[in-house]
Amino acid sequence: MNALGDVIAADGTTLAGSTAPTGAPGFPTASPFEEERANFEEDRANTTLVVVVTDARLDKPACFLLGQSAHDGLARALRPAHTRFDGDVAFAVATATATPAITPNLDLLRLAATDVVAEAIRTSSGRTSPGRTSPGRASASDR
Repeated sequence: MNALGDVIAADGTTLAGSTAPTGAPGFPTASPFEEERANFEEDRANTTLVVVVTDARLDKPACFLLGQSAHDGLARALRPAHTRFDGDVAFAVATATATPAITPNLDLLRLAATDVVAEAIRTSSGRTSPGRTSPGRASASDR
């Protein structure tokens, strides 16, 4: 993870990122995302890559939806996420190796993906959210 913005805890507090004093804006300029900035190309070096892998048997449209939910996890844990100045991206892959081969509840799987991605980002910041010490893991057979 090399986010442009701050890593935000589930309670909305900043876990990592901004060095601004408490109560001050997180970015030092009034227009932190303007093309005229001198370090515009340097800012484009920020990105957060996510891969969600499940053992569930999912088709391509379901993997697409799972990937969308991974992006929701990015948005929960990063502020801002998905700016023009970063390359935030998420992929979803289904191995179809769950035993027994079951068709999971896709909505529950998407919820788990959102939660796990958000917590993984928070954990990768070197700090953890209150009550958590590591990202969760869930398989299709857990749903």
